Amino acid sequence: MKNKFALPVGDGPQDDDQKNIAGELLATYQFKSDYRPSDEARCMADWLNRAVALRGKSPIRMAMLLTQRSMKLGRTKYLMVTQAMLTEVSISRVSAYEALEALASAGLITVDRRQGRCPMVSILHSCIK
Repeated sequence: MKNKFALPVGDGPQDDDQKNIAGELLATYQFKSDYRPSDEARCMADWLNRAVALRGKSPIRMAMLLTQRSMKLGRTKYLMVTQAMLTEVSISRVSAYEALEALASAGLITVDRRQGRCPMVSILHSCIK
């Protein structure tokens, strides 16, 4: 069955798996045939599509991880990026810092870094208050 929630993405070097990442996130929920995504779901999908347009896989994986964690923790404003989180999704520490920098440069997150501490990330989209 074709994914009817596939969303268009910006120009960038993506492979087929990356093109439908936001649509797949929406499609993981059991929708009724007449379901229309809420404004919050559309906002989240738009944010993820902006992350998909970035170069490389690490920013996308980091964006998915941050989105998942923010939903799981009740849309908390700040998320701590720990080594345990990175190990769960197989992102190395160096790739994680590069991914955080790419997401921050794109205006999707802000990162508060302190020496010897885990980075604190704030997701910048209107869905998270």
